[in-house]
Amino acid sequence: MDALISGLDSIARHGPTSEVKSAAVAILIVMAGGTAAESRHTQVGPLVLRLFDEMEDPAVRGSIVFVLPELADRSVAVRILRRVLTEEPPPYVLDPAMEARQAASAALGSGAPGLALLRELHAAGTIRDGSAREWVAELSASGRLRGGGWVEPER
Repeated sequence: MDALISGLDSIARHGPTSEVKSAAVAILIVMAGGTAAESRHTQVGPLVLRLFDEMEDPAVRGSIVFVLPELADRSVAVRILRRVLTEEPPPYVLDPAMEARQAASAALGSGAPGLALLRELHAAGTIRDGSAREWVAELSASGRLRGGGWVEPER
């Protein structure tokens, strides 16, 4: 398994196209999915964080954010999502607003830790992008962020 993880890391860094690099990252994250307690691939979370920090390809960065709900290491997922939602994006990010909305959606899909992050950032008013901030405010106002998980809206 270590050889597979190493190979996917290499493809993510040196693949011939953004699409190939993005696919390698997505496979890496999904392959080590499940809960942190279940995952034997504890090196994947820190590897994903390094890829997020080191890659200057907006497609790879977007792929990481999109697939974060599948990452077993929720602390890494929340760390990345917090950065996307609150920090100024690097200059190579083509559409910062879209990335922020994607991060808010990924946080929503990341279970209790992601919901806690959205509640915290909403309460502090620190979500950088206006459209993501408005969407999270709507979720909060409708009660969908309360408790430890997603709450279906009342009909």
